[in-house]
Amino acid sequence: MERWDSQNSWDACWVRGLRDSSKLSINDSILELGRQRITSTVLSVMGRSSRVIKISNFQLYSILVVFITPLAFLEIPGILARFLQQNAWMPVFLAIIPAYFLILIYNYILQHSQHPFPHLLMEHLGQPVGRILGLIYSLVFLLLSSYSLRYFTDFMENNVLPGTPISIHIGVLIVALVLGIRAGIGNLARLMEIVVICGVSFSLMTLLIIMAQQGEIERLLPLSNLNYNNLALATGSNLAIISRLFVVLTFGFWCGNKNEVAAVMNKAMLTYVLIIGLTTLSVLMVFGGTITSILTFPTFSMVTLINISNFIQNIDIIFIGIWILGIYGLTAVGWFMACYTLQIVFNLHDYRFLGAATALLVGIVSILISANILELLRVTQVIIPILYAVFFITIPILLILLIFIKAIRYRSSTEHNMN
Repeated sequence: MERWDSQNSWDACWVRGLRDSSKLSINDSILELGRQRITSTVLSVMGRSSRVIKISNFQLYSILVVFITPLAFLEIPGILARFLQQNAWMPVFLAIIPAYFLILIYNYILQHSQHPFPHLLMEHLGQPVGRILGLIYSLVFLLLSSYSLRYFTDFMENNVLPGTPISIHIGVLIVALVLGIRAGIGNLARLMEIVVICGVSFSLMTLLIIMAQQGEIERLLPLSNLNYNNLALATGSNLAIISRLFVVLTFGFWCGNKNEVAAVMNKAMLTYVLIIGLTTLSVLMVFGGTITSILTFPTFSMVTLINISNFIQNIDIIFIGIWILGIYGLTAVGWFMACYTLQIVFNLHDYRFLGAATALLVGIVSILISANILELLRVTQVIIPILYAVFFITIPILLILLIFIKAIRYRSSTEHNMN
């Protein structure tokens, strides 16, 4: 459509030039046609640039919170309790320190890059290596989307709609996800705002109610019975989830000011720590460390106990509805990252059609990723943290070292040339 409009504008310029040639000299006609051609080109470029993705700081905050929190809300309390029993709440707050340094790494890469991820891989590593690594990242994001989808379906099958085939859950959500990706990241970002407002407010209200009704502080004791190796592993588990902030290397370029992105990341990280820390404390105060460690979904089991004066009860259906929105947003952001990465790697015109193109792959992988909920829990505790550690922590650290070395070499060569 753009090429057709550009051609029509050029034809109009040519006709207008021929019509006015009788009044102008030949040189004046050529200059007039050149000026009109340049004007048409500039307007065409401005039209394309007006469609560049733009998001607000709050939308970036919402995307980051949705991408790191919903799954952790269900899975982290049980994982941490298996490491530390009644002390499982400690590593959530200890993770603030390494998470802050990880945010500094992401921000440094962001400030020293001219293009969003995955284009920044080609910018710093060169075309061949950058494209290959970008392709690998797209597969990682597709795998994470399949994992999120499977976690959702296993939760629904075990707690909400037992007996319903997994393929039905997966098929329905995939259709909704493909439509969301086709709608564009701008519409998804607006949806994330609603999800964060509803999810954070409902979660905090639920946690405060359950702590007041069912919580017993004695179940957090003793504090001194602490295994430091398990504490380090549990803190690493939280850091692995916080490393999903990696997507800021793409979304951060679409904010109005890159200098404000670090503050947005810090707010998203602190929101995660607040919600997951209070959730872990609440679960431990209700069930204790031993029972929490053997429950498959301890957070959901806790929510089902809420009863306000025998009048307000069974609010778990509200929890499920809001959590489904969170899982939808989480999976959609991961799937978008896969599609956008493929677009850049293969120089495609748009990313939106890739949602439907990769839907079958995501659906098949989500079915084959595990045979049952027990195998899925092993995947959650072993394979997924390794992916986070390699692609969201180790590679960014190596990338920042490369950027730093290049900067030193450039400075030394500049000083040598000046001398």
